[in-house]
Amino acid sequence: MKKVLTLAAITTLVSACAFFEPENIHSKADADNAIAAAEHEASRADKLGFLWRDVDEMIKKAKTAAKDEKFDDAVKLANVAKKQSQLGIEQAQEQKNAAPNL
Repeated sequence: MKKVLTLAAITTLVSACAFFEPENIHSKADADNAIAAAEHEASRADKLGFLWRDVDEMIKKAKTAAKDEKFDDAVKLANVAKKQSQLGIEQAQEQKNAAPNL
């Protein structure tokens, strides 16, 4: 009987924890800074002609998440956009002297 009650208590506790959303770890300032950094790197990649396809959309989604006070999501999206922009810049540097192999 104790095992059944313990199992029921654990199940109830887990269900209750899953019901409540965790609070944001990041603040609005964190989200704004991450978005600004992503936009800066995106503009650098765009000037080189190597802005990756999904970067602008990720920045838009990050701004929307920040507006909806989902700061963790905003920071995560902005960081991915920033990283992809940095990879685009790397790609531009690696391929600046690219020539066909004949």
